Amino acid sequence: MIVTECDLEPMAACCSVSPRTERLLCIWHMNNNVLTRASTTIANKKNKDNFMHAWYMLVSALTRDQYNDSYDTLFECCQDNLNLMGYLNLQWLIYPWSLLAHWTNQILHLGNTTTSRIEGAQHQLKSYLQFSTGDLTTMVERVTHLLQYQHAEYMRAIAQVETRLPHRLNIEPF
Repeated sequence: MIVTECDLEPMAACCSVSPRTERLLCIWHMNNNVLTRASTTIANKKNKDNFMHAWYMLVSALTRDQYNDSYDTLFECCQDNLNLMGYLNLQWLIYPWSLLAHWTNQILHLGNTTTSRIEGAQHQLKSYLQFSTGDLTTMVERVTHLLQYQHAEYMRAIAQVETRLPHRLNIEPF
């Protein structure tokens, strides 16, 4: 299972490299993009909040009937803004199997529906490297040092847990 943003290049690469692998779209990026679009097209805060609530209900619908009801509610929120509904239909809802809970819950994703773990690792690596230019040897050395540091921190955390004394309670169970 692979989670990507809605960029056509990575999606196409996933299809060609691993055609049998299930692909999901990052829920966080999708919601953020929809919120950005709604913020630019819906001036009234209450209407925008109602729209986003309807969108969240649509994305989290667990059955086909819930999805249909949520879609109708969302469409009612967009009556004055058909461009926004067109955006949703053409940008996001053309991939229902990759983003709607009704379909994605049929895939063993173990709760991984965002790319945030990857982005967190990328941020940590970029912070450690401090610059994006340099020769390959320098970059490999820095990545090696980062991995050694992370391993040492992990081992230190394990040792700390192992040295804790267990608490024993002298309470009768019944």
